[in-house]
Amino acid sequence: MAGFSGRGKVRGSSPDRLASDISAADFRAKLPSSCEQYFALNTSTKNIAKRINKQLLMIDIDGGGSLKPFNVECRKINNLKKKEKSQKENIEYFTILNNDAPKTGIQVRGISEPGSVRHILNYGLDMDELDNFISSFEHCEQKMSFQCSKDQRLMNYSGEDNKRPSVWYTTRNGQQGLQWGDAPPFSRMCPCALNDSCLLNFKCNCDSGEASLDEGINSHIQLLPILQLFIGGGTSSQSLANVSIGPLECSGRYISETITFTDRNQRLLTSLNFNNARTFYASIQIKLTHSSLTIFTFTSTNQERWFQLSVRDGHLVGQIVNAGLINEIISDIRVDDNRWHLISWEIDEHKQILRVDLKEKILKDFFILPKTSILIIGSRTYIPDRSGFAGQLKHFILNGESIRLGQLAKKVLGNGIQLGEWGACNIKANNNGKCQNEGICVELYDGFKCNCSLTPFAGDTCEEEVGMWLSTGSELRIAWQHPGQVNNCFRINVQTSNINNNGIINLIRANALFAESRFNLSIDKEGHLNAFIFDGFFFTQNVTYDKIRITDNKSKDIRFCANSTGFFLNVNGEIAFTLLGNFTFFSSLNVWNFADKQKFKGCISRLMIGNAFPLKNPKESRLLYSGKINFGSCPFDKIEQHKNEQQKINSLNSDDYYNEIHLSSFVKSQKKLLFITPIIGLLSALFILLTLFIFLVYIQRRPDGVYKTNENNSNFLPVPPLIPILSNNYEAAEKNTSKKYNSKETKFAECESLNDAPQPQEFFC
Repeated sequence: MAGFSGRGKVRGSSPDRLASDISAADFRAKLPSSCEQYFALNTSTKNIAKRINKQLLMIDIDGGGSLKPFNVECRKINNLKKKEKSQKENIEYFTILNNDAPKTGIQVRGISEPGSVRHILNYGLDMDELDNFISSFEHCEQKMSFQCSKDQRLMNYSGEDNKRPSVWYTTRNGQQGLQWGDAPPFSRMCPCALNDSCLLNFKCNCDSGEASLDEGINSHIQLLPILQLFIGGGTSSQSLANVSIGPLECSGRYISETITFTDRNQRLLTSLNFNNARTFYASIQIKLTHSSLTIFTFTSTNQERWFQLSVRDGHLVGQIVNAGLINEIISDIRVDDNRWHLISWEIDEHKQILRVDLKEKILKDFFILPKTSILIIGSRTYIPDRSGFAGQLKHFILNGESIRLGQLAKKVLGNGIQLGEWGACNIKANNNGKCQNEGICVELYDGFKCNCSLTPFAGDTCEEEVGMWLSTGSELRIAWQHPGQVNNCFRINVQTSNINNNGIINLIRANALFAESRFNLSIDKEGHLNAFIFDGFFFTQNVTYDKIRITDNKSKDIRFCANSTGFFLNVNGEIAFTLLGNFTFFSSLNVWNFADKQKFKGCISRLMIGNAFPLKNPKESRLLYSGKINFGSCPFDKIEQHKNEQQKINSLNSDDYYNEIHLSSFVKSQKKLLFITPIIGLLSALFILLTLFIFLVYIQRRPDGVYKTNENNSNFLPVPPLIPILSNNYEAAEKNTSKKYNSKETKFAECESLNDAPQPQEFFC
């Protein structure tokens, strides 16, 4: 594995090690850690509970840690009055912890000293659990109500002793609460003092000595929850104090903060010791689309031992590496579907349990848990290998500790990690790169891709037109449409300047194989759109849309739908026909013919027949075609039909020029260039070969040449026949050759004597 030096043998989750039984010890690990997690889980699993906005349940805030589970009330509140696209972001979740205060209130009657009556509130948790509960939320509040009769005080005492409050409370750290409701802490005021509405200008209504009421919401989290009440201050036998304390309501849990990884090379680091423990537990909610990712790695300082949770081929993989031994457990459920999944992974010495949305996989074996201290969320190395995480995370609990993802993300905010639910498909600044033409944006978080399968367009962002140019004589038809592709909406884009003065030009003709119903969409002799509809029995409609000319050599996007309420047709987004009635018989139309074979000449694209796209997928759509048809992007530049073109056609004295499938001028020039280029190359090669051949022949047959010597030309005359040249003196000299060659001097002397002989008797040495 990249970035780690661990080695060893891999142990997979073999069937003989799996167990389906669930022990009672596993019960706590199945409890949600918060109300947010409960609602998110039930929403992702499409449970009926997702419709419930209020639920009593048991939660385990440390996810199977040392803290015991307890009962709470979960409440989901939608802060939007109207339904909007951003509705999810405005849902607020409250975790409500009830106490044992009487619903009718705590009543104290008669004369009493300030704070003489003490009442303890019980929340079912000890002090450590309360501290853990409060500290995990961003906001908590508790309603406080004090109803008084005459001669009952609240924040002062009767007579001249106004320095002593009559009623106060204490909180977790033993501090005294000397305010009521949301008044400032230790101010000895009530909420009415904040807007100067208290009776007789006192700081509380009940301090006026009159029967009244002081109530408000205490949102000072450092003073919550209210654990003890000290009540008194009655100055007559008729005095009455009735104190009501509501449940503790908390929201905005830190662990519920969502962070989004938009870069698979980013990571978050924190320290968290795991030593001498016999149980490892992790719980997290994930949302992703990539099939191969690393979620987190809990490793040792030398990176030789670790726990790692990753995604491989869309399935969750839990991996333990210790002492060179690798153990893996693989979930059977795919998680790369861009939906929230609750993941929990529990390991002890005898088994591993990997849960995905409460569906678990158990691996029984003997495990030695490694000692680890560094938590890496995302990429496990600094190498930009895109092996990290892309998606959304929240509700991360590791060995009973809540991992505050939001605080960790703020350290690297903007560098591939964002707070909240981000996505490439939701970024407004990226509108130019999003999917076009009704393509579906598929979220990848570190990018996006477009699903164009439900559109007649192609390309990376569904921007590419798929069409053709048809000349006269071309035929397009579907002999029998596949039943699975039948739907009630249709589409065709037409560009033509062809007008038939003698009749109509059919664009779409459809009929049923086993019924008499038929449909015909055509262009009349004036260039207007006409629709003829017959249900096969008695209902007939023949309507014409004369506000737009189809034959003006401009693109016309025609879309129409037929259902049980009517027939609706629009051209370029504007309504053309609206016919009320039952048009469900369109589903029986299964034979389709496109473009009049004898009369139509022009461009067709965006063809959609039900759920089929014949030009984009001819084979799947059962499209049959013949004639001069060129599939591809159909150009929408204007058709050049000028008088000089007609003269050119007449001069050619052929219909081929007119009937050719016309491409754009750019495509034509490209075709000509592709045709001429190989010819030029071939001729050049032949010329080079011919030149080389001539050169080789010349070298082979060239003359030896004339070589100049230092001899005098005057000594040489035309040589007579050989025999007359030799004289008697030469013969005598030849006989004595052996004697004359005894020395070089005699040899050269002889040569000179011979050369000095008369001209007719020459001798050459």
